[in-house]
Amino acid sequence: MKSAPTIGLSAESIARFHREGFLVIERFLDPALVAALMAETEAVIADPPPLRTRAEFELGYWTLWGVISHHIWGLEQRGQALAALQADTRPHAIATELAGCPVQTVGMSMQTMYANCGCRQPWHQDHTPGDPRLWWINCVYYLADMNEDNGSLLVIPGSQRQPLDQRMTDYGLVPGAQRVRCPAGSAVFFTNGLLHAVDENRSSWLRRSLKVNYVPEGCNFSGQHEQRYSRGIRRGSGPVASTANPTTSHWFA
Repeated sequence: MKSAPTIGLSAESIARFHREGFLVIERFLDPALVAALMAETEAVIADPPPLRTRAEFELGYWTLWGVISHHIWGLEQRGQALAALQADTRPHAIATELAGCPVQTVGMSMQTMYANCGCRQPWHQDHTPGDPRLWWINCVYYLADMNEDNGSLLVIPGSQRQPLDQRMTDYGLVPGAQRVRCPAGSAVFFTNGLLHAVDENRSSWLRRSLKVNYVPEGCNFSGQHEQRYSRGIRRGSGPVASTANPTTSHWFA
C-alpha cells in the first residue's frame, strides 16, 4: 500500500495496479477535509434526493439478494468540500498514469451501507456492453477506518483479466479474495473489470464511501453499463437477467 499522497506513481505501483487490478493509497485525504466531507455527507443522508422508492425497490436498486444500500449521485453539487474533491487534480493525475491515456472525470456518487441489517453487495464485475476496449478506473474514498466489521471492500487480485463465466459464492470472502483494510481518508483505485464485493456492515454506524469514475477521453460513459454477477447480467438499475444479450455482452460466449 502506498502511503504518500503525492502525484506521480512509481513504476512498481503502476505495474502492481495492472497486475492486481487495484491500488490503495492510504491517508490520501487530509483529516480536515475528511471531517468536512463527513459533515456534508451527513447533510445529504439527512436530506436525500427524492426517489421513487417502491419502483426502485422492485427494480432491485435498493435490494438485491440481501443488499440494503443506497447509491446517491450528484454529490459534487451538495457541498464545497464535495465539489473540491470531485475537481481535485491529484486523483485525476493518478488515474491518467494508471490508465496510460488521458481520462475525464465523471461525476461523484456516495454508497451508504446501513448498520446491522445484513447490508452487503455481491461479487460482480462492471463493464460496458459491446466494447471490451472501454474500461474505466473507479476511485473510492473511505471517510472512516475500514475493518472486518463495517462493510469493507473485498477484491480478487488479478480477476480483471478473467471474465466471470461460472457460478460462484455471492457474498463474503472466497478463495483468493483480499479484504481492503485502510484508515480514514484512504483512496482505492480499481479497474471496472476487477471482481469486487462489499462485506456485511455489522457495525452500529452507517458506512459511507464516495466514488469518482475516470473514463478515457472521448468515450461515452453516459450509456448504460452492465454489472456481471455469476447469476447473470444487470443493466443499469434494472433487474438481474439470467440470460445474456449476445448483441451487447461481449463477455458471454
